[in-house]
Amino acid sequence: MSKNQTADPASGTVNFTPYSAIGTNLDDVSKRRREHDPTPLNLQVCWYVTPELAATLDPVILDRTSVDAQPIYGRLLTFDLETLTQLRDRLPDRIQSQIPVSWQLPADLWGYAFFACPLPPVTTFSADQYARGDRMVLNGDGMLYRLGFEDGRAILKTRMMKTPCYYADLAAQLVPKFDKIGYRFLDGGMVRHSLLLGTRNQMNTAFVATKEHLLATFDAARPHIIDPDSLELLEPIGAASNWQGLAPKQPAWLTQVFQPYSNPAHPVCDHLQCTDAPAGEFITANYSAGLSLLSAIDRFRRWYKGKLGRDGVILKNPWGAFTSLVRYRFDSKTFEKWRLVLPNGEPVIIQQAIHQMALTEDYIIVGDIAFKIELSQIFAPFLFGGIRKYSVKIGYWLSLVFLQLIQPIPYANLYLVKRSDLDRPISPGEEPTITAVKIILPREVSHFVTDYRNPNGKITLMSAHNGGWDVTEWIGEYDESVNLDCEKTPPLTKGIEAIAGVNNGLPSVPPQKCLRKEFRGFQPSPVDLNSVARYTIDANTGAVLEAHFLSDIGDNPSKCNTWSVSVNTHRNLNRDSQLETGEKITSLYWMGWGFTWETIPKRIYRAYRDRDNRVISIEGLPQSDMPATLLRIDTERMEIADSFEFPIGYLARSPQFIPSQEPLPDGKDPATHGYIVCVIMSDAEPDNPHTIAKDEIWVFHADDFKNKPIYRLSHPNINLGLTIHSTWIPKIEFGKYSEAERQAMRKQTLDRDFNPVVQAKIFPHTKTLFSEVVYPHYIKQTTEAELIDLWK
Repeated sequence: MSKNQTADPASGTVNFTPYSAIGTNLDDVSKRRREHDPTPLNLQVCWYVTPELAATLDPVILDRTSVDAQPIYGRLLTFDLETLTQLRDRLPDRIQSQIPVSWQLPADLWGYAFFACPLPPVTTFSADQYARGDRMVLNGDGMLYRLGFEDGRAILKTRMMKTPCYYADLAAQLVPKFDKIGYRFLDGGMVRHSLLLGTRNQMNTAFVATKEHLLATFDAARPHIIDPDSLELLEPIGAASNWQGLAPKQPAWLTQVFQPYSNPAHPVCDHLQCTDAPAGEFITANYSAGLSLLSAIDRFRRWYKGKLGRDGVILKNPWGAFTSLVRYRFDSKTFEKWRLVLPNGEPVIIQQAIHQMALTEDYIIVGDIAFKIELSQIFAPFLFGGIRKYSVKIGYWLSLVFLQLIQPIPYANLYLVKRSDLDRPISPGEEPTITAVKIILPREVSHFVTDYRNPNGKITLMSAHNGGWDVTEWIGEYDESVNLDCEKTPPLTKGIEAIAGVNNGLPSVPPQKCLRKEFRGFQPSPVDLNSVARYTIDANTGAVLEAHFLSDIGDNPSKCNTWSVSVNTHRNLNRDSQLETGEKITSLYWMGWGFTWETIPKRIYRAYRDRDNRVISIEGLPQSDMPATLLRIDTERMEIADSFEFPIGYLARSPQFIPSQEPLPDGKDPATHGYIVCVIMSDAEPDNPHTIAKDEIWVFHADDFKNKPIYRLSHPNINLGLTIHSTWIPKIEFGKYSEAERQAMRKQTLDRDFNPVVQAKIFPHTKTLFSEVVYPHYIKQTTEAELIDLWK
């Protein structure tokens, strides 16, 4: 076991997931929430050596350098400049010949990578878990990391995404006069909500780079333009009046100040077809799946009648549902909307969530994919928090009945829109609508991408299928291990399960590991093998003409696998950047987070055990851990062309392709001419649940993972969080916005979107909260450290 891996004392096995990945004690939270001005990262150079060569090395080398590897590959030696200087004479000639002349990053590694990350609240109302709700790891204040490659150095700058509701939430946590029941924001799974103020816009998910702007995105709020230099929020896309919220419009005095606006975290932008909008445009959606999902009564009715289906809930005409396509042009600030309808005139109803969109030269694709937010979970801390506090058993029963897992629909609905229809003239008095062609993919979808060209109306789409895996679920308070030897279920609990209709069937051979209950809030591992696919789709009819699937269980020497296939990256196409000319994605990089029983609760196992569209049988789940992987998929042959398997105990996040600045050599594939960077989380000390986080950024050659990471970047004073998505831009116009201009843009947003609602409120605390906290500090973008000192 390497010195950076942690062990489970009870089982004697290496922990798959590092403690630092959850990091919810106040010291961890404080370190991760700290904002950093541009800071050069420490550079470590890496070499892999075979087991045979490692056996011949001086023991001092193995003791002084980090040694982490999958056994088949040998040992990973990592040197900083000081260690290399001291040990250089003891290294074999093969390694000495590869030592760089200067201790710098290569000149062709350039530009700026951005990573988005959710962080836990700064503090809690009390030590009582019930007071703060039930948080899962994707719910949290947004932190933005900017990784710049400048003059051979990697320089990191970090800033919190300080929206108006950020300041209201902070005040409710730290200022006694605002710490009131109606104002507190409580965590309900994926969402943080206040009964009087509304829903948090945490701006913690992803980015989109338009021709002249960089936008931060979040699934439940308006995208915001950010300044890549200062990393401050500038202004949202469109006025609040342009967007339709989840609830019907109400008088201002009844309207919650912070309204959620459902839209994809991955809108689309075309850098080619913006001739009439020099500053660019982008296309997104504004939708609601309907408020019927809120009904706990409906949950009880379906449980009572035994109709709580295991394959998702399909609501044909939920109350309040709508789906609109949006186009925004930056020059004129024009905000256009069209309602989506099917060819028969019926409205397009989203059953789950539009987490992602895609774009080709002639079409826009809107994805209704497996990213379901259940409103009953959002309000659970307000409805059941007190009951769960004083009666664990009743709380358990309430969770089983009213918060029982509703699985994603076992297929994906995509909707195809002709781009030319956005420019069709609209007659006076006519409601703007666009007809969408429906596409049905046979499995659940997490993320997808498309080629830009669509010859003869044929669209090439590549996706990840996340069967047996709900990324919006988390390890909860009442969850138990699949292995019954890990804990004994009390008879009363068994009785509650029997009354609630829970089926207790568990695997015939129990897993070797127990559920890590300290990982409350963490995403579970999948209970089925995931896969990637390539589809050819007829744009005229929506028919799937060809489908090619690829999956790997990991029963190979390298343990290469497709477990927990999650996020992807690739070299930008011509639609994505004015620097690029490519029109097809020939190499697609997917990251998989592996498989472990450490994060599979019994509740999740039961839910997916008998699912009809499984890739492998439930008894075929691995007994041992399967490592996280970075895969390069050859999309023409649909095969794994290259892979890297991360050591057990290392959690990899947010891969990002960075093109090389060097000219393309003869015979080299432009799709692999560059680097992959990703965030790595691990623990610095073994066997210690209070270990110091060892967060890094690893750099790979995009064309050769067998050389493994070539650089590791870190800083002892910087702790990274559990990042989600990323992007890359080639340059930044430093000083584009003065401080006065940035503040004026934020003031305009407050005056236009928030002040009319606040002034109509009948509760004086609301007006005081905004006049004393939100207005001045949002405009100034006061740092968290300054506010903590101010409010002590």
